[in-house]
Amino acid sequence: MCDDLLSLRVNTCRAKDRAHDTLKQVREFNDPDSGSQVFIANMSMLSTGVNLHTCCHLGITVSFAQNANLMRQVHYLLHRLGQTKPVTWHAIKAIDSFHDHQELHCVAKLASQLAAELDLQTGFGDGIEEVIVFECMRAYYHHSFNRLAWVLLKPSDPTGFRYYADNTIKLGHALSIIAKMAISTEGKEHRAYFLRDIGRYLVQTLTEWVSDKPVEDLYRRSLATGAELWDNEEADKEIAQVLEQVRARCEEDEAEEEARQTHLALQKERTRQRDAFKDPNFGDDWEVEDDFWATEE
Repeated sequence: MCDDLLSLRVNTCRAKDRAHDTLKQVREFNDPDSGSQVFIANMSMLSTGVNLHTCCHLGITVSFAQNANLMRQVHYLLHRLGQTKPVTWHAIKAIDSFHDHQELHCVAKLASQLAAELDLQTGFGDGIEEVIVFECMRAYYHHSFNRLAWVLLKPSDPTGFRYYADNTIKLGHALSIIAKMAISTEGKEHRAYFLRDIGRYLVQTLTEWVSDKPVEDLYRRSLATGAELWDNEEADKEIAQVLEQVRARCEEDEAEEEARQTHLALQKERTRQRDAFKDPNFGDDWEVEDDFWATEE
C-alpha cells in the first residue's frame, strides 16, 4: 500500500487477516530492499511477538491500552537483541478526551503492580512511596507531570475534574518535587522529617503550597535533581511551613468533628433510655422531664 499524500510505502495487517498474509506483510517490511517504510498494526497484533527491531527504531502509538503490560510489550518489540540504534516511542493522544480516562486506568493499575515489585522501604510511609512509584512511571512514559495528581484529585470532583487544568498540573509538578527529595535524603535526614508527616495531609499541603506559584516555575523546579532541590531551592522549608499550618487546621477540624459525634451519640443514648423506660399504660402523653435523664458532663 502506498500513501500518496506522504509518498510513503506502508505495510499493514489486521486482526481478520490470515496468518500467512500477516507474515508476508511483516517479511516485506523487514526486507531492506522492499522499499517499505511504515508498518501499521493494532496493539493486540503487535503484542503477539512480531519482530520489527531489525529494521525499525522509531514507533508511534495513537491510543492507550488499559493494560500497561500490553503497552510495554509493544515498546519492547524494538528493544531486542540485534537492535543497533537508540529506540524512540511517541505516544499521541487527544487531550480532554476518552484517552485521558484510558491513561488514568492504565497508570493506576500499573502503580499497584509496581508498588509490589519495587517493595520500597523509604521509612516515609505509603503515601510518599506511592508518589515515588508514580514518578518512576513519569520518567518511563515521559509524562508532562506526575499522574498521581489525577488519582488524588478526580475522586473529589468526578464530573467537574479536568485532567489538564492548572491546579492539576501544579499538583503534578509538586509531587515530582516531593518524589525527588524523598529519594535524595542522604545527609539531609535532619531536614527530611516533614516527609514522614506529609502523607496524611499530602493533597491539602501541596495544593496550598502551589496555589500562588506559576506553572512554569513549578515545572522548572520539578526538573531539578533531588540534591538541587535540597541545597538550592530549599523547597523543604516552604513545604514544611505550609504543612504545619494545614496540620493545625485539620487537627482543629477533627477535634470539632469528634465533639459533634460525641454529642450526637449522647443524644441517641438519652433517647434510647427514654424509650426503654416509657410505660405504654400512660399513653402517648406520658413525658419525663429532661433533668431526670441529665448526665454529668
